[in-house]
Amino acid sequence: MQAARSLDLDQRLYDIADPRKAHRYGQLRGKGYSPDDVINQAGATPRDWARHQDENNDLAISILDTLVDQFYVLEPTPNVTLPNGSPDETRNAQIAELWEEMTSSGTLAADHTPWSEYKRQIGRAWLRDGDVFVMPLRGRVEGVEHKTEVPYTLHAFEADYCPLWLSEPPNLVAGVRVNRFNRPSSYFMYTRHPGPGIASSLRGARATVDELVEVSAGNVWQLKFARRLGQVRGITVLHGVQGRLADLHDYEESERIAAKIAASFSVILTRPATFGFNPSATPSGSRSLDLEPGMIMDFAGPGEDVKTVDTNRPSSEVTPFRAAMMRAATAGTGASYSTVTRSYEGSYSSQRQEMQEAKPGYDRLRNYWIAAFLERCYRDVIAMGVLMGRIDGRGLTMAELTKATYDGAITPWIDPDKGNEGERDRGRERVQVAPVRDPRDGRQADPGRRGARRRYVRKGNARPDGGTRRRPGSTG
Repeated sequence: MQAARSLDLDQRLYDIADPRKAHRYGQLRGKGYSPDDVINQAGATPRDWARHQDENNDLAISILDTLVDQFYVLEPTPNVTLPNGSPDETRNAQIAELWEEMTSSGTLAADHTPWSEYKRQIGRAWLRDGDVFVMPLRGRVEGVEHKTEVPYTLHAFEADYCPLWLSEPPNLVAGVRVNRFNRPSSYFMYTRHPGPGIASSLRGARATVDELVEVSAGNVWQLKFARRLGQVRGITVLHGVQGRLADLHDYEESERIAAKIAASFSVILTRPATFGFNPSATPSGSRSLDLEPGMIMDFAGPGEDVKTVDTNRPSSEVTPFRAAMMRAATAGTGASYSTVTRSYEGSYSSQRQEMQEAKPGYDRLRNYWIAAFLERCYRDVIAMGVLMGRIDGRGLTMAELTKATYDGAITPWIDPDKGNEGERDRGRERVQVAPVRDPRDGRQADPGRRGARRRYVRKGNARPDGGTRRRPGSTG
């Protein structure tokens, strides 16, 4: 019976699920947890560690810089068209003028931070902390000074303002009230940062709901970095590599200390056991000597030998080991290794392969950034411009007025000529080629038969030479 049970386990379980081999893979924690349970268990620890590494770890700083640089420079270009499909030059000029006015000199930011820097800070907070919140302030708002005649300003704040500890199943999850489809309906927010500025008792403690305000989801934009479906709160992009980054930082520090010790050059005087030791043999009575560059070692006594201490530092294995760890860290975040480490080595093919493999990840960040932040801001500015009479919106819907293209960080070709040739080759590959069918019986024509030829698969019956297929019995 026991043998039959063992055979049944071997036949039905994946290796990772075999309880007899569980010790090989370590303890499985959080089994069956929902994405919100995982975030609730982790709390603010991943976010705090990410901030610590962003402040102290050069590799983490470079990873975040590389990711943010791929999307924060994006800007909309108006693309309003007339009914005949041609560009509406008048409205496009009005929108472009208003957008330029709103994004210059810190007009859009509530704290008057320049627009480019404000976007970079919002994008960095989104990836580093996992969450960032933006509140559009429209019209008259107490304490807000709009810098233009169009009353519109953005107020962004970090994830700390929405408490992770505030949960009340099933509809209140990590400070966010959701419906049964996990769609946010409102957010609970602190009025100020929940640090020492409010009260020291709130730092690391659970505040009450009375100390928070509930804000409708229609008045707050949440940008979150999520890994699982239905995840209400985000997680830092560094979550999977934080241990590696911390260990690598400690390892590098240890190697630097060892190199400093090795730099303190020292010697040892040795003598055979048959020779005695007489401290008075030296003028000072001490054998501790100060070494200077270019000095002649004439202090050795009879039978003494001078030996140096070899520490083998810095180790020759530091560079390859560090490179392997950095490759793994950048792979876990979606950043390009060459860009993060500023190490541009290898052939053209290897560099281009790396660039092409990193591009889908960058595109994903750009698309989310546009949909969750930039497009919303652009639509609001146009809507406020129409209300204030700055934009002529007669006869057009908001969808037609807000049509735009978003241009910015474009991954360059390493070699433009080779890149363009590659794009032309890809275009040719998209055209499928099929053999001609015999019109009499529908069978594939013999390629070697006289008159047989191949044609491109296209709509209709057009021939490659521009003619058309003739119907049976027709002339010409």
